[in-house]
Amino acid sequence: GSNADSASALAQARRRDGGGGGGGIYDLYAGMVQLAVMEHWHPRMYSGSNLMTSVCVKLDANGKVLDARVERSSGQKNYDALAINAVMSAKMPKPPTPAQQNLLLHFRPKGAKVAPSNK
Repeated sequence: GSNADSASALAQARRRDGGGGGGGIYDLYAGMVQLAVMEHWHPRMYSGSNLMTSVCVKLDANGKVLDARVERSSGQKNYDALAINAVMSAKMPKPPTPAQQNLLLHFRPKGAKVAPSNK
């Protein structure tokens, strides 16, 4: 049956993915997280700047945000707070594997990006 085929293809992709370092599942999930976070990321006051803050996010198995903290500050407390707020407000998708429960997001005025997994 085709269901079994797609299930085994997913299992293979998971094995190949090896819990990060790029690869199909991670990239797909990263894209979904970016979309979820971008809905709440509106740093209008900073639109002309080139600030960047990195936020470390810890999710539970269902995608609930357990922890979000600034890994690298932009130097602007308000900007950092907006980034944390965007993460906390986002409805995160369910991580496909435990490897996706720890994410690093880079917030620039133009948008948020999930850093490739290095774990």
